[in-house]
Amino acid sequence: MKPFKLSGPLQWACALTLSTTLTACEGAGGSSPSGGMNLLLVTIDTTRADGLSCYGAERGRTPVIDRLANRALLFERAYSATNVTKPSHLSIMTGSRAIEHRVFNNQVLIPESVEALPLFMSAKGYRTGAFVAAVQLGEETGWQGFEVVKGPPKGKSQRIGQEVVDDALSWMRADDDRPFFAWAHFFDPHTLYSPPKKFAKRFYKGDPTAGDGPLLSDAPWFDGWEYKPMQQWIEGVRDPEYPRAMYAAELAYTDQQIGRLLKYLEQGELFEETVVVLTSDHGEHFGEHGLYYDHAGLYETALHIPLIVRVPGTPTAESGARSTELVSQLDIVPTLVELFGLRVEHPTSGQSLRPLLMNQPEAFESRDSLIFESAHNHQIAIRSERWKLIVPINMEHRFLGTEPELFDLTVDPGEENNLAAEHPEVVKQLAFQLTPWLDTGTLAKGELPEMSEEVRSGLESLGYLGDD
Repeated sequence: MKPFKLSGPLQWACALTLSTTLTACEGAGGSSPSGGMNLLLVTIDTTRADGLSCYGAERGRTPVIDRLANRALLFERAYSATNVTKPSHLSIMTGSRAIEHRVFNNQVLIPESVEALPLFMSAKGYRTGAFVAAVQLGEETGWQGFEVVKGPPKGKSQRIGQEVVDDALSWMRADDDRPFFAWAHFFDPHTLYSPPKKFAKRFYKGDPTAGDGPLLSDAPWFDGWEYKPMQQWIEGVRDPEYPRAMYAAELAYTDQQIGRLLKYLEQGELFEETVVVLTSDHGEHFGEHGLYYDHAGLYETALHIPLIVRVPGTPTAESGARSTELVSQLDIVPTLVELFGLRVEHPTSGQSLRPLLMNQPEAFESRDSLIFESAHNHQIAIRSERWKLIVPINMEHRFLGTEPELFDLTVDPGEENNLAAEHPEVVKQLAFQLTPWLDTGTLAKGELPEMSEEVRSGLESLGYLGDD
């Protein structure tokens, strides 16, 4: 169901409210005066849409996010542009694809030529702060425009949500008259799932090693994955519901921490002065296609993500609404550019969602397709309303296929039946739109400067630096 549509005087009144509310953000000369609308961007790593209650998970798993969704516009069909943390977050922050910003993995630094959201907000006079939970998004990453970037302490590869929120709240409470742009990133739902005990007990009771079922570690996916922490974590586990339960517990914990951020805004009467965007970088697999506790490949489970946007002064900020439009994380920056009057020199690959936020779906140009890029340029994919085509580029991945895969999503949403051989004309038609990626081919290693050895060591401890 598309967002409900208003007409007549009420529609104009709502449009006027949004325009008036955000006018303070559009100060002369690129500056923003005191009292301008704030921006809170929340990204939850490794979160598939169906992991949240408002997207279909069991009721009560994520009550804070559900409550936000009831006062915002929830996009039912939102997708990541890629399937790995740093490239995806850079796409969120730029509205550009990986082939444009050139960051295809977690190891490389952001090129100095890449301008992103913090730089745009800073140019408007905003104070800007990033509070991240994983080393690959930390200070060394190369962000431009953030006055503060706080990540895991030296020698650690990640940190829990409580630490992220503690830093974010301390910064938001600072005595500063400027409006703020705060980014809070949560890594808790990422492998390895190790929620606080009270959350783990809530979602799983019993012995995951009991029974006579097959060991999860016997799945072919784990052959050749030299990641000892994973091998230790899954050792002896036979119940496939155990990892799912721990993942659910991690999301519930993260939800609680996000609640601390929103509570601060509500108690300080900032909630109606703050645009809130909540999304994820990519999804996660739980055995689909033989992939476990990872987000390799370009299947729906790795790409379908939550996107919830609340803009004070819009109709959806009061009673909430849902959109079934096909949208992308690439659309976040174009939307914010229009809402906040930001100055951006480079074109983006997304489109503004403002018409949908304003309950003017007739002003939004619906997409015919979306394109997705895999980490390390392993694959490229395109989906239309009916079809999904995945084309391999790098044939050296230890598990992903070496032949095109075509799925009819209308009858096969789980992407189980490859129809490429039966519909070569569809493959040819869709592949034509992927020409720039196929012409580029596999990117040469060392194209961009890489992170320090210390950060690379941290990435290795998280299971990266392999082929995912």
